Amino acid sequence: RLAANGMKPLIVQRLKAMLPGSGTTRCGPAFRQIPGFPRRIESIASPQAVKISVFRGQSSKIALPQAAVNANMTTDRQRRNPMRTDILTITLNPTVDFATSAPKIFSDHKLRCAEPHIDPGGGGINVARAIRQLGGQATALVAIGSTTGAHLLQLLALEGVPTVAFQGPGETRQSFSVTDDSTDEQFRFVMPGPVWKDEDVSRGLDSIDQAAGDGTLVVLSGSQPPGVAKEFPSILASHVAGRGARLIVDTSGPALLNLSQAQRDAIDTLRMDTAEAEELAGCALPKRTDTAAFAQGLVSKGVAKHVIVARGADGSVLSNAEGSWHAVAPRIEVVSKVGAGDSFVGAYTLAEAKGETQPDCLRYAVAAASAACTTEGTRLCDSETTMRLFKNCKLERL
Repeated sequence: RLAANGMKPLIVQRLKAMLPGSGTTRCGPAFRQIPGFPRRIESIASPQAVKISVFRGQSSKIALPQAAVNANMTTDRQRRNPMRTDILTITLNPTVDFATSAPKIFSDHKLRCAEPHIDPGGGGINVARAIRQLGGQATALVAIGSTTGAHLLQLLALEGVPTVAFQGPGETRQSFSVTDDSTDEQFRFVMPGPVWKDEDVSRGLDSIDQAAGDGTLVVLSGSQPPGVAKEFPSILASHVAGRGARLIVDTSGPALLNLSQAQRDAIDTLRMDTAEAEELAGCALPKRTDTAAFAQGLVSKGVAKHVIVARGADGSVLSNAEGSWHAVAPRIEVVSKVGAGDSFVGAYTLAEAKGETQPDCLRYAVAAASAACTTEGTRLCDSETTMRLFKNCKLERL
């Protein structure tokens, strides 16, 4: 029906790629620049259809399986403004992740690999996926480009992750990991992604402004694309503050350094690992109390209301104005550490959205990170393992 109304065949093909499974995809304002591209794909009250609004004002209804509709019925607030969500994750530099294995990895030979496991990837996307695995729901705001971007949207739809897409520059990147079966070593290859310009950043901020509202937990997680200034998290914090939302940031490098140098009222939680914390502190932080003192210093400066430092196998430390806590999960057999950090952020965000206490948010997050370490490849935490580990997490006030 859309093709009969004059929509370009390539657009119809990409549109079809968005619809399989139980996903909900909403295309952000940047797509208004592409004649005929769907501005929004959203669940509506009709139990058998999804409404597609396109640039020219035409609309059509496409039938979806009942299970897909049930998984994506919108809340009353989303019906009033379909772009709004309670948890919004931001991924500026998404990826399609391939995970495979080979009998042995060595140079100058063709390596015959196993059938790859393919997942949508990128910090914010993985946070949204982890939240869904744990029984919650978050909307993933994603910059996409070209054929790989369409594939990414299809993967998200198949997993049932509600998505707001906006046009990013160039081709969405791909990344892959290969496990050497003879040694169990894992080699991870991460591509840089397309270079961003100022107008690309502006499109992203416009999409965030539409999707975030009063009370929304906005999660910025993962690497920044080439060309995005280190000040972006700070700029985002000011945008979020103007909309009554709260920001959770898991970043590194120059962006983290920039955030740590001034007060940010809108930043609810700032997370980093020990190496990043020691770089900011300018000294080693061997003890849990050392980590807590460093985190308390950032809280006192007003950098964030809550500061979390991950200490690897020794759990994590959380500090806020009320004190500091350390949580560690029971010992597990580590299969893969891929996705542990994103599972931590997803569980923490979900617990905070439910109004849990900060110590319990920390315990739940630590449990989810450990659960992710028991899975293969790029798979994330699961609810059953997370809850089992949560019950046995040790919590200590420092």
